[in-house]
Amino acid sequence: MRRTKGFDIAFDLERTAEQVEKQVALEIKKQHKKTIQELKRQTSYWRRPVVFTVDKTEDGATISTEDPRYTWVDEGTRPHKIEPRNKKVLRWLPGSRVRSEIARRNNMADRQDVAQFTPSVQHPGIRPRNFTDVVMRRREKQIYKAISDVLEKAIRK
Repeated sequence: MRRTKGFDIAFDLERTAEQVEKQVALEIKKQHKKTIQELKRQTSYWRRPVVFTVDKTEDGATISTEDPRYTWVDEGTRPHKIEPRNKKVLRWLPGSRVRSEIARRNNMADRQDVAQFTPSVQHPGIRPRNFTDVVMRRREKQIYKAISDVLEKAIRK
């Protein structure tokens, strides 16, 4: 009579799944921090810093900001008219700094020694800079690689 030798492989799937889930969650958290750092770097030269928040979702998290300036620059704006809110006219003092190149070419504020007054200004709009798309394209590969490394490490154990 021939005897076959058997062996059991013990594998606690639930425990392993929990460990993998924790490791993936930690990695996602790290990647969100790196993504926020990169988004902040895009706006680091702005006078007032942009505040980004992370909202946890079922699959990961959503990074967002309520700062309208970020949306204007990221998505761009159409040409629009700027009118005074509380007064009858807009005013520029002598030596006022004109920030955009188009405004600099069209505005006399840099060239005159007197204050300027006008009832309204036609803003040429802002070209979209697409910060969000650029950063996410750059970060996407790194995020997927980090998560796949965690899964690979769990499989090897």
